[in-house]
Amino acid sequence: MERTYQKRSLTKVAEHPEDALEWETHFIIRFPEDIAEKVDKMIANDGPVANEIMINFDADNRHAHVQVDNSPLQAKILDLPCVTEVMKTLDNETMYKVTDLSQIIICEHKNSESQSLHAQRLIELTKSRRDKLFSHPDGLTPPMKSARKRRFRKTKKNKYVDAPDVEKEVRRLLREDLESISSEYILLNKDNEASSNIKKDFSQQS
Repeated sequence: MERTYQKRSLTKVAEHPEDALEWETHFIIRFPEDIAEKVDKMIANDGPVANEIMINFDADNRHAHVQVDNSPLQAKILDLPCVTEVMKTLDNETMYKVTDLSQIIICEHKNSESQSLHAQRLIELTKSRRDKLFSHPDGLTPPMKSARKRRFRKTKKNKYVDAPDVEKEVRRLLREDLESISSEYILLNKDNEASSNIKKDFSQQS
Protein backbone atom coordinates (compact mmCIF):
# COMPACT_ATOMS: atom_id res chain seq x y z
CA MET A 1 0.00 0.00 0.00
CA GLU A 2 1.52 3.28 -1.07
CA ARG A 3 0.71 6.59 0.50
CA THR A 4 1.63 9.89 -1.15
CA TYR A 5 1.60 13.14 0.76
CA GLN A 6 1.88 16.48 -0.97
CA LYS A 7 3.04 19.82 0.35
CA ARG A 8 1.21 22.59 -1.48
CA SER A 9 2.35 26.18 -1.60
CA LEU A 10 -0.29 28.87 -1.23
CA THR A 11 1.79 31.68 -2.73
CA LYS A 12 1.16 32.91 -6.24
CA VAL A 13 3.13 31.32 -9.03
CA ALA A 14 3.98 34.71 -10.53
CA GLU A 15 5.63 35.90 -7.31
CA HIS A 16 7.62 32.79 -6.37
CA PRO A 17 7.45 30.16 -9.11
CA GLU A 18 10.01 27.91 -7.43
CA ASP A 19 7.88 27.73 -4.26
CA ALA A 20 4.72 26.75 -6.13
CA LEU A 21 5.95 23.23 -6.88
CA GLU A 22 4.24 20.27 -5.27
CA TRP A 23 6.71 18.23 -3.26
CA GLU A 24 5.87 14.54 -2.93
CA THR A 25 7.20 11.94 -0.54
CA HIS A 26 6.70 8.34 -1.66
CA PHE A 27 6.94 5.30 0.55
CA ILE A 28 5.41 1.85 0.87
CA ILE A 29 3.66 1.13 4.14
CA ARG A 30 1.81 -2.03 5.16
CA PHE A 31 -0.87 -1.81 7.85
CA PRO A 32 -2.74 -4.54 9.74
CA GLU A 33 -6.09 -5.43 8.18
CA ASP A 34 -8.23 -3.52 10.68
CA ILE A 35 -6.10 -0.37 10.31
CA ALA A 36 -5.92 -0.73 6.51
CA GLU A 37 -9.72 -0.44 6.31
CA LYS A 38 -9.59 2.88 8.18
CA VAL A 39 -6.83 4.18 5.90
CA ASP A 40 -8.82 3.18 2.80
CA LYS A 41 -11.80 5.18 4.07
CA MET A 42 -9.55 8.18 4.70
CA ILE A 43 -8.20 8.00 1.15
CA ALA A 44 -11.72 7.66 -0.26
CA ASN A 45 -12.63 10.88 1.59
CA ASP A 46 -9.98 12.98 -0.22
CA GLY A 47 -7.09 11.84 1.95
CA PRO A 48 -6.31 12.06 5.65
CA VAL A 49 -6.65 15.35 7.47
CA ALA A 50 -4.14 16.77 9.94
CA ASN A 51 -3.04 14.44 12.76
CA GLU A 52 -5.05 11.47 11.44
CA ILE A 53 -1.84 9.71 10.35
CA MET A 54 1.45 10.49 12.08
CA ILE A 55 4.83 8.80 11.65
CA ASN A 56 7.86 9.38 13.88
CA PHE A 57 11.12 7.65 12.99
CA ASP A 58 13.69 6.53 15.55
CA ALA A 59 17.33 7.55 15.44
CA ASP A 60 18.44 4.18 14.01
CA ASN A 61 16.21 4.68 10.90
CA ARG A 62 14.96 1.12 11.33
CA HIS A 63 12.06 1.62 13.71
CA ALA A 64 9.14 4.02 13.74
CA HIS A 65 6.04 4.88 15.73
CA VAL A 66 2.87 5.23 13.67
CA GLN A 67 -0.47 6.57 14.84
CA VAL A 68 -3.62 6.13 12.75
CA ASP A 69 -6.79 7.71 14.13
CA ASN A 70 -5.60 7.42 17.78
CA SER A 71 -4.42 3.83 17.23
CA PRO A 72 -0.70 3.52 18.11
CA LEU A 73 1.39 1.11 16.03
CA GLN A 74 4.99 0.00 16.03
CA ALA A 75 6.78 -0.24 12.70
CA LYS A 76 9.98 -1.63 11.22
CA ILE A 77 11.75 -0.43 8.08
CA LEU A 78 12.93 -3.42 6.03
CA ASP A 79 15.04 -3.60 2.87
CA LEU A 80 13.28 -5.02 -0.18
CA PRO A 81 15.02 -7.66 -2.34
CA CYS A 82 15.21 -5.25 -5.29
CA VAL A 83 14.52 -1.66 -6.23
CA THR A 84 10.91 -0.83 -7.16
CA GLU A 85 10.05 1.96 -9.58
CA VAL A 86 7.08 4.19 -8.72
CA MET A 87 5.09 5.41 -11.71
CA LYS A 88 2.49 8.16 -11.86
CA THR A 89 -0.21 9.03 -14.39
CA LEU A 90 -2.50 12.01 -14.77
CA ASP A 91 -4.60 10.82 -17.73
CA ASN A 92 -4.46 7.01 -17.34
CA GLU A 93 -2.39 6.85 -20.54
CA THR A 94 1.01 8.42 -20.02
CA MET A 95 3.17 7.06 -17.19
CA TYR A 96 5.82 9.12 -15.41
CA LYS A 97 8.50 7.68 -13.22
CA VAL A 98 8.68 9.68 -10.00
CA THR A 99 11.04 7.78 -7.71
CA ASP A 100 12.75 4.50 -6.77
CA LEU A 101 11.90 2.64 -3.58
CA SER A 102 14.05 0.04 -1.86
CA GLN A 103 12.42 -0.21 1.58
CA ILE A 104 9.05 -0.99 3.09
CA ILE A 105 7.46 0.09 6.39
CA ILE A 106 5.62 -2.77 8.10
CA CYS A 107 3.29 -1.76 10.93
CA GLU A 108 2.11 -3.96 13.79
CA HIS A 109 0.03 -3.47 16.89
CA LYS A 110 2.16 -2.45 19.83
CA ASN A 111 3.40 -5.23 22.11
CA SER A 112 5.71 -4.07 24.90
CA GLU A 113 7.12 -7.55 25.62
CA SER A 114 8.05 -8.36 22.01
CA GLN A 115 9.45 -4.86 21.54
CA SER A 116 11.78 -5.20 24.55
CA LEU A 117 12.93 -8.65 23.45
CA HIS A 118 13.60 -7.36 19.95
CA ALA A 119 15.64 -4.44 21.31
CA GLN A 120 17.69 -6.78 23.51
CA ARG A 121 18.32 -9.08 20.57
CA LEU A 122 19.57 -6.18 18.43
CA ILE A 123 22.13 -5.24 21.06
CA GLU A 124 23.55 -8.76 21.12
CA LEU A 125 23.83 -9.13 17.33
CA THR A 126 26.75 -7.98 15.21
CA LYS A 127 26.31 -5.40 12.44
CA SER A 128 26.20 -7.97 9.61
CA ARG A 129 23.60 -10.09 11.39
CA ARG A 130 21.66 -6.97 12.29
CA ASP A 131 21.47 -5.99 8.62
CA LYS A 132 20.16 -9.45 7.71
CA LEU A 133 17.49 -9.09 10.38
CA PHE A 134 16.11 -6.05 8.53
CA SER A 135 16.07 -7.74 5.10
CA HIS A 136 12.60 -8.51 3.80
CA PRO A 137 12.53 -11.99 2.20
CA ASP A 138 9.63 -11.26 -0.17
CA GLY A 139 8.88 -8.72 -2.85
CA LEU A 140 5.68 -6.74 -3.28
CA THR A 141 3.84 -9.13 -5.62
CA PRO A 142 3.02 -12.87 -5.31
CA PRO A 143 5.58 -13.92 -7.98
CA MET A 144 8.28 -12.31 -5.83
CA LYS A 145 7.57 -14.60 -2.88
CA SER A 146 10.89 -15.64 -1.29
CA ALA A 147 12.68 -13.70 -4.04
CA ARG A 148 15.75 -13.08 -1.94
CA LYS A 149 16.30 -16.82 -1.54
CA ARG A 150 15.20 -18.03 -4.99
CA ARG A 151 16.45 -15.29 -7.31
CA PHE A 152 19.38 -13.80 -5.47
CA ARG A 153 21.23 -16.83 -4.19
CA LYS A 154 24.82 -16.58 -3.07
CA THR A 155 27.47 -17.15 -5.71
CA LYS A 156 29.22 -20.47 -5.34
CA LYS A 157 32.86 -19.98 -4.47
CA ASN A 158 35.58 -21.98 -6.20
CA LYS A 159 37.42 -24.35 -3.93
CA TYR A 160 41.14 -23.66 -4.14
CA VAL A 161 43.60 -26.34 -3.03
CA ASP A 162 46.32 -24.99 -0.80
CA ALA A 163 49.98 -25.88 -1.31
CA PRO A 164 50.23 -27.96 1.92
CA ASP A 165 47.31 -30.12 0.74
CA VAL A 166 49.02 -30.74 -2.62
CA GLU A 167 52.28 -31.68 -0.92
CA LYS A 168 50.44 -34.01 1.42
CA GLU A 169 48.74 -35.74 -1.51
CA VAL A 170 52.08 -36.19 -3.35
CA ARG A 171 53.64 -37.79 -0.27
CA ARG A 172 50.72 -40.17 0.02
CA LEU A 173 51.07 -41.25 -3.61
CA LEU A 174 54.84 -41.78 -3.24
CA ARG A 175 54.34 -43.80 -0.06
CA GLU A 176 51.77 -46.05 -1.72
CA ASP A 177 54.12 -46.46 -4.68
CA LEU A 178 56.92 -47.66 -2.39
CA GLU A 179 54.64 -50.08 -0.58
CA SER A 180 53.33 -51.62 -3.78
CA ILE A 181 54.70 -54.92 -5.14
CA SER A 182 55.06 -53.67 -8.69
CA SER A 183 54.36 -50.42 -10.47
CA GLU A 184 54.04 -49.40 -14.10
CA TYR A 185 53.88 -46.07 -15.82
CA ILE A 186 53.26 -44.90 -19.37
CA LEU A 187 54.58 -41.69 -20.89
CA LEU A 188 52.21 -39.87 -23.22
CA ASN A 189 53.09 -36.92 -25.38
CA LYS A 190 49.91 -34.93 -25.95
CA ASP A 191 51.56 -32.62 -28.49
CA ASN A 192 52.50 -35.49 -30.78
CA GLU A 193 49.02 -36.96 -30.53
CA ALA A 194 47.45 -33.62 -31.37
CA SER A 195 49.74 -33.10 -34.37
CA SER A 196 49.10 -36.62 -35.67
CA ASN A 197 45.36 -36.12 -35.30
CA ILE A 198 45.57 -32.85 -37.20
CA LYS A 199 47.53 -34.46 -40.02
CA LYS A 200 45.05 -37.29 -40.14
CA ASP A 201 42.14 -34.89 -40.38
CA PHE A 202 43.86 -32.90 -43.15
CA SER A 203 44.57 -36.07 -45.11
CA GLN A 204 40.92 -37.11 -44.91
CA GLN A 205 39.73 -33.70 -46.09
CA SER A 206 42.13 -33.67 -49.04
